Amino acid sequence: MPRERLGIVAALALTLGWVGEPGACEPGIGRVARVEQAPVIDGELREACWGAPAAFTRFVSVLPIAGREPSQPTRLALAYDGEHLYAAFRCEDSEPHRIRSHVCRRDEGFSDDWVGLYINEESASRGAAELFVNPHGCPMDALQTAQGDDISVDFPFFTAARRDEGGWTAEMAIPFRILRLPEGPDACIRLIALRHIGRTGEQVLFPALDIRRHDWKARGVRLAFQGIHGSRAMDLETVVTASERLDPEVGGSAHIGLGGDVRLDVTWKPDFSQVEADAPQVDINRRFPVWFPEKRPFFLTGREIFVLAGEGGTVVRAFHSRTIERPLLGARLTSRHIGALFALDRVTGLRRWGAGDGSEGLAPVGVVRAQFEPDPACALGFLAAALESGDDHNRVAGADADWRIGGTVRIECHTLRSHTREGPGPSRTGHAETLIVGIRDRNSDIQAQASQVSPDFRLDIGCLERAALRSLRVGYRHTLSEVQSWLTLVRPGLQRHLQWTWAGERSEDESRLSLYLDLPGSAWAEGVRYEGGQRYAGRWFTTRGWRWAIGGRWLPGGEWGFSRTRRHAPRYHPGSPLAGTHRNVTAQIEIRPRDWATAHAVWSRDSFQGRSPAGLSTRQTVAQGRLTVQPGASIGFRATVTWVREKGRFTSDLVATVRPGESAVMHLGWGSLHQREPGSDAASFQRVLFFKTAWIIHG
Repeated sequence: MPRERLGIVAALALTLGWVGEPGACEPGIGRVARVEQAPVIDGELREACWGAPAAFTRFVSVLPIAGREPSQPTRLALAYDGEHLYAAFRCEDSEPHRIRSHVCRRDEGFSDDWVGLYINEESASRGAAELFVNPHGCPMDALQTAQGDDISVDFPFFTAARRDEGGWTAEMAIPFRILRLPEGPDACIRLIALRHIGRTGEQVLFPALDIRRHDWKARGVRLAFQGIHGSRAMDLETVVTASERLDPEVGGSAHIGLGGDVRLDVTWKPDFSQVEADAPQVDINRRFPVWFPEKRPFFLTGREIFVLAGEGGTVVRAFHSRTIERPLLGARLTSRHIGALFALDRVTGLRRWGAGDGSEGLAPVGVVRAQFEPDPACALGFLAAALESGDDHNRVAGADADWRIGGTVRIECHTLRSHTREGPGPSRTGHAETLIVGIRDRNSDIQAQASQVSPDFRLDIGCLERAALRSLRVGYRHTLSEVQSWLTLVRPGLQRHLQWTWAGERSEDESRLSLYLDLPGSAWAEGVRYEGGQRYAGRWFTTRGWRWAIGGRWLPGGEWGFSRTRRHAPRYHPGSPLAGTHRNVTAQIEIRPRDWATAHAVWSRDSFQGRSPAGLSTRQTVAQGRLTVQPGASIGFRATVTWVREKGRFTSDLVATVRPGESAVMHLGWGSLHQREPGSDAASFQRVLFFKTAWIIHG
């Protein structure tokens, strides 16, 4: 659904114009009360420090209508000691029985009521830690990167919440070490506080900010702390994994703070953390491979330093840690401005996404990244990476830059060079460049992107859309608020995409017209119209089609959505390209019969009908149900059932999770283990009974 996850947070930056006076985004520096005894994080707010008169109460509404007085009062109090920043929210609610909340896994409560903080080092214009909690005390978090909010990170912070007759309260304990603040007599941060009311979609913000600016998340209230010393902590994590079909494996990681913002991470056979099978993939006629998200803890912490400006287009990701498939060991040294990673990967052949020679060995992988901010509005960076496998190698180096001019103009660019040797043939060199210019004012958003990739450019440690192309994308989006009493937001958009081969032959030309609406009752609707053509396998195909979708939320909890797509385009098969019609229908529903239980169901049908005399027809239907039961914070159960009709495949995944303490977790389950076939690009799913336990030692 378009409004799932952090879409509700991203809407602040993209659709709302401004709140408050222009000078309101530069508040003076403030000092937070230091406490000798840490408050108990239980959601009760009984400690004396939470009654301080210096609490923040001047929240301003930003959704659905900017600038209005909030419908419900909100109060934020802060305190700190040498190791933690503490936050306490008091959220008044005139209808407490309508508060939306449920016990959920991490990062799955963004459709509930929630409160949150954006915290950034004062001297940094990017890299904010985004921390949230819902009324059941379930944490959610994200990291601001050059390409948006990354919700795959898991910051080690502590949360608790309580509901009462007047609303709800929440507490957070945030270690200073996750904020990478320098040690010393004074350390400063920028802080923004938010509250979301799930039943109405209302969001309020403190302080009042001009959120037309690209750097608004770095312009919160300035707060100073004295004598903090949380950056030299050390965590040791050990993991034991066993299953009926795989040999038991013991691994571990150490996370060591070296002082200031410098951190060392080392690992030996890190937890495999396989991507769960409860994300159905409709795989008919895919033009590009599906890239699984990173879930391994070793690769998640500090990953923001490896993000390159201008990613997300032709160069999808300059460094994608999932290309390191089965690391034997690894080490990473990171700070806010410098990162270095080394790993020994157990691989078959050199290429990650293609066939190798079938032999398994150790391939060293190294990545070095530096990024500096000579000015808060400018960041310059350098990246060098290498993948070695015997006499073969793929080496990449390049530079990137990110400028923000006047808060409303943003320019991103990068250039990369690669040198590849594979097999007995000669080595090859290639290059790739991207330039992105974005302009945003109160109601409009314009973006233009130009990129090129030479035929011999290789990026085996990252994700590349395609080689041997030049492309130009231009997009415009306009936002209208308060159109009618029943229509709070209208957002039309127009996009044009042109693409040429390296030889200059036109390979793709598409125009896209879109419209998004916010409807009454926390509902939304959107429609997209496509028109154009593309060259594939030496032939030119006309492309046109449409997509529409509707969805929304209901009380006391749950969401629903339905979408339909029809598109005339080629069948992407190099050996037998064929013009035809693609169709997709998807329906999903989520209900919460109890605060501690969530049921989710998805049904999707993807089909292709060829227009040749042979009338080639393909179809795949996927149905999936997922039940999550979490009676408390220390125990949870999850069951997933997936049925693929045409393949006659029926799979089920069951897992029980127990947390005997804050620093230990155990998983026992029956599920699908994704494995790549040796020497090929094929993959298989094995059914295994597995046991996994992990514990962390804090030092």
